[in-house]
Amino acid sequence: MHFDGEPDIAFSGRGEMILFLDDEIDIRSLMRDALSSLNYRVITCANGMDALKCASEKRESLAAFITDLHMACLPHRSEVLSQVLN
Repeated sequence: MHFDGEPDIAFSGRGEMILFLDDEIDIRSLMRDALSSLNYRVITCANGMDALKCASEKRESLAAFITDLHMACLPHRSEVLSQVLN
């Protein structure tokens, strides 16, 4: 980020879609706003089941999947990641 508040070109997206999974609403909101300001389309999910549903519906459009690996409500995180990636 430049001192004038404008994002660096190297970190700007081109409208790619990112799925962001976190159980904390403040973190989801912060990341949605930050990534959106860098020209990414962001889908946020609060739990693994919602993330799996979104990932299956948007599979062809997703460029990245970002998750909190220490979510208490995500006991089978490796299964969720495996299903999203396959």
